[in-house]
Order: sequence, then structure tokens, then C-alpha cells
Amino acid sequence: MALLGASLLSASFYAYIYIYDSDEGACTERPRSTTIKVYVWSTELMFNLVAPLATLIVNVLVIRGLISSRRSRARKLNGAPGGTTTRKNQNTSKTSTTLMLLSVSFFYVATTLPMTFVYIIHPGFQPGDDLMTDEQAWRYFHVWALA
Repeated sequence: MALLGASLLSASFYAYIYIYDSDEGACTERPRSTTIKVYVWSTELMFNLVAPLATLIVNVLVIRGLISSRRSRARKLNGAPGGTTTRKNQNTSKTSTTLMLLSVSFFYVATTLPMTFVYIIHPGFQPGDDLMTDEQAWRYFHVWALA
């Protein structure tokens, strides 16, 4: 419920950003003010930068927890008698599930952060020529990347 409420709250400001133009019969954007720019940038950063970085931090903490629990489990198993195979299989199952969830969340981070990086740097690109050849476009990109 909290996630739904937070999503609706963050999206409700867009009702102010766009207005209905009865002449065109469609929604158009209001003239950009500083408040709108700050809001758009802050929501983009919140959902596309802060969330993936928080996910990355939590993943690192979970990995550290897995490593420490594996070490403590190894210490217990080294001193235990031979009847611990069932418990070991259960722990392996839990570990594999946790690793699967970690891989999914790392995939989320790996696909979200490049998009955020492009969103942040895209104002630095000049609009290109639509009739530019591939060779000219690559030359333009290399000049920009080396600058």
C-alpha cells in the first residue's frame, strides 16, 4: 500500500506539468520553470539512481551475510558428528535461492544505471543531422567521447 501511495504521490505532480490544450485536443507541456526542472530531475534520480544504488548496497550486505553464515556453518559442521546432511541440503537450497534473487537484482542494477547515465549526459549532445551517414555519426560520437 505504501508503494502505491508513494507512486501516486510522485506522479500527481505531472498533472501540473501538463495542461490540456483544447485547440490541439491533446495535452501539452507547460513552459518549463525551475520548480518543474527540479521536480523532474529529483524523481528521475530517485527512481533511476538512488533505487539501483540502494539495491547494490543491500546486495553487497547480503553477500557479506552469506559469506559469514557459510563460514560459521563450516565451523559447526567441522565439529559436528556425521548426521548433518539434511541440514546441509536445506542450507544449500536457501543459499541457491538467495543467489538467484541476488542475480536478478544485479540484473536490475546493470540495466538501470546505464539508462540513468545516458539520461544525465544527453543534454550535452547537439541535435544531429538526420541525413548524417554512419561514418559521420561515429566520428561525431568519438569526438564527443574524447572531449
